[in-house]
Amino acid sequence: MKPFSSILIFLFPLLLLSRTSFALRCGNQIVSEGDTSAQVLAKCGEPQIRDDQQQQTVEKLGSEYIHKISIPVEDWIYDFGSNRLVQVLRFENNRLSKISSGGYGGYKNNPERCQNSFSYVSIGETKAQILLKCGLPSWKSSEEEILKVIKSGPYSEYLKSNIEIWNYQMDVKNPVRVLRFRNGVLEWMDSQ
Repeated sequence: MKPFSSILIFLFPLLLLSRTSFALRCGNQIVSEGDTSAQVLAKCGEPQIRDDQQQQTVEKLGSEYIHKISIPVEDWIYDFGSNRLVQVLRFENNRLSKISSGGYGGYKNNPERCQNSFSYVSIGETKAQILLKCGLPSWKSSEEEILKVIKSGPYSEYLKSNIEIWNYQMDVKNPVRVLRFRNGVLEWMDSQ
């Protein structure tokens, strides 16, 4: 029985550590996955950046009927300064679904930095993360792209993807930096 209790004593702190990896400390408060956006707002205050979009998913109901669902998705960015990592919180249906960390904080919302180099941005970052690093783009456009036509009895449903193109250009001497987002996530970047 003694070896079993020593194993439990060793594993218990590891279980606690693994649980806190899905949590964020705001002052003396803790937020974790499953909390509502109102709870997070009360504990952490207003984020530096908020970005919202709709994501579409499809559910099959029986053999003939397909139901399309639009889910509100919101990304919040908290920059706690240069000594802490930037925290990215994703909400789906107003519930915290994911907490992830970016690089060290202290960003100064600098479009020139993004004009001169792409080294500050990475594929897979959200629009909110790019806004925090680079500020507002000098130009942007958006469109819906139809990914799939789904037949549901006599009706057709369309599964759509939201596409945004952002340009950063400080002056005519520098090339235009082009960023392409799909459903709020950076998927491509180039210079023109």
